[in-house]
Order: sequence, then C-alpha cells, then structure tokens
Amino acid sequence: MNNSHMASEKLLQAMRFVNEAKRAYEEGDNFGVVIRAYQAVQRLSQFLLNLYGFYVADNSPLRLFLVPDTSETVRAFKAKLVDLERRLHFSYMVEESSLINSVNIRGSEVKSLVDLLGGLVDEAYKIYDEFHN
Repeated sequence: MNNSHMASEKLLQAMRFVNEAKRAYEEGDNFGVVIRAYQAVQRLSQFLLNLYGFYVADNSPLRLFLVPDTSETVRAFKAKLVDLERRLHFSYMVEESSLINSVNIRGSEVKSLVDLLGGLVDEAYKIYDEFHN
C-alpha cells in the first residue's frame, strides 16, 4: 500500500467523522460533536503524515512537525490542526475521566466547530490534489 492510498483512506475516515459530528450537532449532542471532532483531527493529522511518508503509532497532531512546510497551505493546515487539537483536548479528556457526559463547550462553539471541520476536510482535499500535481 503506497503513501497516497493510505493518506486517502485517512482522509475518507476524517470525512466520516465530520459527517458524524454534523449529525450529532443536529441531534443536540454536544459531547458527540467533541468526540467526533477530536477523531477527525487525528485522522486529518494521519492523512498529512501518511501523504508525506511518515507512519507513527499515535494519532497526535503534534507529530506534524515531521511534515515539511512544502507550501503555505501545508504550513497553515498543520497549524490549524495543532490549534484545534489543543482546544479539543481538554473537553475530550474530561469526558474520558469520571465526569462522563460533562462537556465544557457551548452550543455556539459547537456550531463553529462543525463548520471548521468541514473547512479542514476541504483544505485536506486541496493539499491532496496539489501533492499529486
């Protein structure tokens, strides 16, 4: 399996998580949005790492330092992923603790989060296309 194929699989998985986040938002499930958003960010990070031939055991966007800044688009995309992961980490980890279903995110933040995720997937597709040109 080559880099491009693995990257496209991760991109497809990220898109699925974004769609699930949208559905959770429509159902009023803020916690579901946070979980799916966190998973989408992890898959988008894996997408970029795989695209450039890096395979790491964890899903942390902080590993994106391995990816070269081949363009301003890639540099900005990496920065957005790292920033979003940091913002989501607390809410995600609170859920993983004993405070089950205690999400520290407001409805207005959830809507902007869902919109941001959709934009990140669009950016990832552009990066994927540029990589192959």
